[in-house]
Amino acid sequence: MATNYLINHCFLPPQLLQKDDSSEGNDHMLTELFQETLRAAAARAPPETGWKALISIPDLLLEQEGTLTEARLVQSMGSMLSGGVLVLHIRAQNAGMIIRRENEAYVFESFELSPTTDQVTTTKGRLVRCFPGPAIAVKNERVNDVSFRKAFAQCVLQLSDQVVEDACPTSQKVGNLDFVECRQTASPQYVTEMLTGFLRSVGQPHDVTRIQ
Repeated sequence: MATNYLINHCFLPPQLLQKDDSSEGNDHMLTELFQETLRAAAARAPPETGWKALISIPDLLLEQEGTLTEARLVQSMGSMLSGGVLVLHIRAQNAGMIIRRENEAYVFESFELSPTTDQVTTTKGRLVRCFPGPAIAVKNERVNDVSFRKAFAQCVLQLSDQVVEDACPTSQKVGNLDFVECRQTASPQYVTEMLTGFLRSVGQPHDVTRIQ
């Protein structure tokens, strides 16, 4: 089961499953495998390449698959050093966020994880996506305020668990009004627009290198 999940989500072979097979257990397994691969690469790379600094990045992701708490996220943000990186998976919103600590500010980069079903099924040729999405820089003085970090952590943890109806269009099965299903991937708007908007009110847009 875990091996099939790895093949389907990393190598994307023909004849993929026609249903959602995601699970926290399998995602946890993939993240652990990714971290083990980072350790192996760091052990073989020269120290100046910076591979060792990447090993701790999946730690918070692994906690999120279990019991990430507000206190842990507040502490992790507060202990970041210049050059440090945190990665957040905001599962219910189909969104991710990368937090980077620079010399004078924290940079919050949000992005969509999976494209919509319509984009995948109607696009001719390759689906072009840009990563990351909006990026906001917030001064160190603001993020060093524990009340700011607590408010941010509370918002992230709530969004991680709460499915918002208008972000995930639903449909009812004909003849069964009690059967409601979501046929689209959730829109990341509550992260890429709402949460980013809150950050913009205390920060400013930041230029980052994007890939597509």
